[in-house]
Amino acid sequence: MYKSSLKSILVAFCAMCLVTSCQKSVKGKWTDADKAAFSKEFSKEIEKTVKADVSFKSFNVTESEIKIMSDCSLSKIEAAYTPEEAGNTQKKSEVEKLGAECATVTLIGKKGAWTSKFKEMMKIEMGKGMEGVATPEQTKLIIECIISKAENNFEPTELGNSGAAMAEIGKTCGESIMTK
Repeated sequence: MYKSSLKSILVAFCAMCLVTSCQKSVKGKWTDADKAAFSKEFSKEIEKTVKADVSFKSFNVTESEIKIMSDCSLSKIEAAYTPEEAGNTQKKSEVEKLGAECATVTLIGKKGAWTSKFKEMMKIEMGKGMEGVATPEQTKLIIECIISKAENNFEPTELGNSGAAMAEIGKTCGESIMTK
């Protein structure tokens, strides 16, 4: 009896190993091997892009941020595609769009939650345009007011198309700070 039980356990174990070794990635559930391959390839691609693209250089992208972008992208792409579909050239632009969404959120944030790096870049850029307009302390307060109001009203990616609204925010912040 002991030998037959042991034999049954071994047969069950071998069957389980065979089943798990033959697993195939499906949409929403990739194998660990496919996830690892994706993450490795994605990290290589994002590092190339970061080194080549001037707009990325200003963000001083860290290894930690690359990992966050990779994990985010993997999650979105795994939910939407099989590994074969994700690697299909016909799906390339859709897959890249998901990756770009993750890069955007990681590096610049989203409405109501801009990243500190993005805010610092905004402060520097806005400060250049306000030299000589107010005292350094007033300039700092105006810029902080503008960033705070803009952060709560816009996705960072919308700023390029929000000229009139940003001008109004700037005017409101300037008037409130300058009259104090």
